[in-house]
Amino acid sequence: MGLGLLFLFFATEASAHLALTAEVGGLVGTFAKAEESLKATGYAYGFALNWHPEHKSQVLPFSIGLTGKQSKLSYMENNINKDATHNVFGPNLGLYLPINELFIVQIFAQYYPAATLSTLSTNSVVLNSNNFKYATWEAFSGTAAFEGRINFTHDKTDGQFNKKNRFRSGIGVSCLQQTFLKSHTEISTSRDALKPTTTVSNDKISDRLMLLTVDFFLGLTF
Repeated sequence: MGLGLLFLFFATEASAHLALTAEVGGLVGTFAKAEESLKATGYAYGFALNWHPEHKSQVLPFSIGLTGKQSKLSYMENNINKDATHNVFGPNLGLYLPINELFIVQIFAQYYPAATLSTLSTNSVVLNSNNFKYATWEAFSGTAAFEGRINFTHDKTDGQFNKKNRFRSGIGVSCLQQTFLKSHTEISTSRDALKPTTTVSNDKISDRLMLLTVDFFLGLTF
């Protein structure tokens, strides 16, 4: 099978492209915890490195590569604002659908086995004239994250190094979902000038994160 694909590759005189792009954009989403559905907003940035054929025919209309992304989001839980960081890294497989020499539609399925979520929040309560301060750190783990993504891509072909090296830009829309099964929580409590005390807990959960991101990406093919 591998030799057959290689034969088709050279028979159609298609040459390979590597595309390196960086992306930044805004996001909205939900964090379903127990019976609550918490609304989240924020931004995301990341990179993608993809291989795809240069189309001189419709053979091999696919791309493969790696994606890494960090999302910064905030949500309100029990009247406490929480700031979260979601990190993902993993492979992607996609369809590479050229409309013409300048415009391309790309559809990706992205799998992130290394996906983590952590949150940090602070709160203060006055009780019996004493000021108690709380700092809570949470780490969530569970299944791998999955993301579907579509890119509307434009290649600039004039005024560059050569025909193969092109500046690439476009708009991407993606939807990510991940289920968390375990949580690790550390709560640090302090009262005025007294030494803080820390409480640690580990729980089994069934929480789900869903994020919708719209971003702008810019890069180079070579």
